[in-house]
Amino acid sequence: MRISKRLYTIAFILGVFTFSSCGIKGEGEPIQVSYELSGIEGIDLKLAGDVYIEQSEVSEFTVVGQENVIDNVELIMRDNILRIDFGRSVKDHKGIQFYIKTQEDLRRLKVFGSGKIYSLKTLDSDNIDLGVDGSGRVSVKTIAQNVKAAISGSGSIEVEGTGNFLESNIAGSGQIRADELEVEKCKASISGSGSANLNVSTELEANIDGSGNIYYRGNPEVTKRVSGSGNVIQIRD
Repeated sequence: MRISKRLYTIAFILGVFTFSSCGIKGEGEPIQVSYELSGIEGIDLKLAGDVYIEQSEVSEFTVVGQENVIDNVELIMRDNILRIDFGRSVKDHKGIQFYIKTQEDLRRLKVFGSGKIYSLKTLDSDNIDLGVDGSGRVSVKTIAQNVKAAISGSGSIEVEGTGNFLESNIAGSGQIRADELEVEKCKASISGSGSANLNVSTELEANIDGSGNIYYRGNPEVTKRVSGSGNVIQIRD
């Protein structure tokens, strides 16, 4: 696949970056486009694409996709959270990827729909909020004091690393895979048929309403409330 490169500088006007749509069906081969965009502390991904993000000593923002699809991307920055969406609906294209380097501590990574967010390196942050609303995916490595992971729908969150406290919430059939995230304390809840895999050393508060299951590693003190056929199950190494 041949990828051409262009560099753009985008002016910051009222916190909104907008690229007008040339169409809703992808045309041509993918190209690579780079923008000057800094200060990103979080992502709200609202389109069906892939975001690859990392903390770095430099700020970079690169998009790979078909030209008219890239032209249809709308970027809105509010409170240092970057929302990525299409200005108009796109029905058929060859995929779109965003490669982001930020100098800031990341505090929010959320998918709305079927998109995906991946961290390329370990994210160092005091507090990080991970979320999926739909069938999307978030997969990160982190060192954080407090981690929040929430799913509404059938999506998945995968998180590994270390932290002090994890809040895990599932509404629906989603999966939170945090058995490689070592935390001291955790509060986990499931409403529906989802599942959570955890790794907790000291305290675990587990609440299930439905047929979901909470699996945990470690030997924490466990308090649980189950309404339905769900279970809280210890996994022994």
